[in-house]
Amino acid sequence: MVCKMLYVSECKNVTPEALHRVYKNIMEKSSGHRWLSIETLHKDQCIPFLKLIGITYINGRFSSNRDIEVYGFEDDEDVQVKPIIIDGSIEISLIHTFSEYDDCDFMLRLHETQEPLEKVKNMKGIVRIDISPE
Repeated sequence: MVCKMLYVSECKNVTPEALHRVYKNIMEKSSGHRWLSIETLHKDQCIPFLKLIGITYINGRFSSNRDIEVYGFEDDEDVQVKPIIIDGSIEISLIHTFSEYDDCDFMLRLHETQEPLEKVKNMKGIVRIDISPE
C-alpha cells in the first residue's frame, strides 16, 4: 500500500529546499505521494519555495518566465485571495489570504489527468490572474 496523501498540521522547521524536493518527487512521480497539505506554512518558507520553482511574488504580483497559470477567487477587495498555481499537472494552493506578510495553508496536488485540473480552473468565483515575465 502506498501513502498518496501527506497532511501536516504545522511545519515550522521545513526548509524551502525540502519543500522543493517534495515538489520534484511529486511532479516526477518518484514517490508514492500525490498530495501534500500543510496547515500552516510560514511566509519565510513559502515565498522562497516559489522562487525555487521559478515563481516570484513581490508586492502582490506573481511573475515567472515559466509556463504556469495562476488563479484567484474574486473578492470585494482583491482577486489574489487564495491563489492557485497550475504548474503542468501540479496544483499549488495557497489557502487563506496570501501575501508576503502572512502565513498560509499550503497544498501541492498532482492531478493524474487533465479533467480534475479543468474542474479547478472552472470553479465558481475563480478568475485567472495575469503573470508578469521576470
